[in-house]
Amino acid sequence: MYAALMVAGLSAAAAALPPLPNVYPVATGYPSVDPLGSATWFVDYFGGELVDANITIPEGCAAEVAWVRLPGSGYEFHFVFDPAAATGEYSFSDFEAYVRTLHGDLNEVTADHGYDQFMDYHVGMITDNMTPFYAALTEYAQPLFMVGQYPSFFDLFVQIPYTGAILEITSQRLDIPDVPITAWDICQSHDGAQALRALSDSAGARGGEVGLAGYPVLDWRKTTVASPHSAEALAFSVAALGARFTQQAHAGVNIKGCAKIHWSNFPQYRGPANISYALHFVNGFSYPPHSGLNLSTFVDNVRDTRDFKADKWDGWADSHLTFWADDLQPFADRWEQLGLDYLVRSSDASGADMSLLVSDPLNAWVYEVAGPPTAIKGRTAGSKVDDHCGAATSGIDA
Repeated sequence: MYAALMVAGLSAAAAALPPLPNVYPVATGYPSVDPLGSATWFVDYFGGELVDANITIPEGCAAEVAWVRLPGSGYEFHFVFDPAAATGEYSFSDFEAYVRTLHGDLNEVTADHGYDQFMDYHVGMITDNMTPFYAALTEYAQPLFMVGQYPSFFDLFVQIPYTGAILEITSQRLDIPDVPITAWDICQSHDGAQALRALSDSAGARGGEVGLAGYPVLDWRKTTVASPHSAEALAFSVAALGARFTQQAHAGVNIKGCAKIHWSNFPQYRGPANISYALHFVNGFSYPPHSGLNLSTFVDNVRDTRDFKADKWDGWADSHLTFWADDLQPFADRWEQLGLDYLVRSSDASGADMSLLVSDPLNAWVYEVAGPPTAIKGRTAGSKVDDHCGAATSGIDA
């Protein structure tokens, strides 16, 4: 049924189904070769606070987990290392090393050079004042690059250690002179990027909310998902999650044909920064790498590894976006109607909370919807916990 609805247009099909409850984002999960190192990085540079992970790791299990919560917004990042989880043709450790090498020195990336396909796996946060974050990162030589966007915002990109993933921070204020900020050229046309530094200077007098650790608040803004089938990823977010279509705003992309970009958002919920959460799906087919392990071959491996139909977890599923909803049953009903395979999990045997996890069949990105316990697929909360070190087979090291 999913394939048929995709052809017919998922937006129209979803409109004919019972509406879904509102969702709002609460966390992003990533595999990490050093979960505590990844989480501590957020403490050191963004004022985060380590929090207890509500994942039960069986005794004798080699998996490691670390969670961190950002002050003010309360957004969390969850990091997992699970060497027993299935990963297919190569281990996550090998993948992280490959992507880290591919990214290279982020200090050398500019608005029109050096961006690669895997950089489109990133979470976007927004803050009233980027100054303390930029100062801390540069003081301790954390590689990063900055680009500007119309009309006066600019973005900082930095790699989350041990994950291969990128963190993007958007702001209008940076009280440090002589920081080169040039206009974002997503097509990497090398036409010469327009300087935008003056625009950021004009916003330098703005104030901003301060978080618990003395840092400006980092509010959630978006998740960008590298997607070889970006239009279908948009349609999936509309049908399976209740998102809404929104026009992508990268000027020139459609004319130059350097990438395929599709956006959706959740306008029914206004977040801490008074903006709706957005999902950006990008197929940067003109970016490197053009052969070997690129985005398409990576997603093919994840899809071949994934078997939610058999109720099996895999190592790539640790990379996911988590929403909260007050009622999970409508999502289970919708996914059943769409013929989607999904997992039902809880954090521990107490059944204090419950999660449904669904995977975009074409792009292999996982969405988790957490909520109050209920009975779904004949299960109650606590009947199957997060299954790290479970029955999954080991991946094949590259």
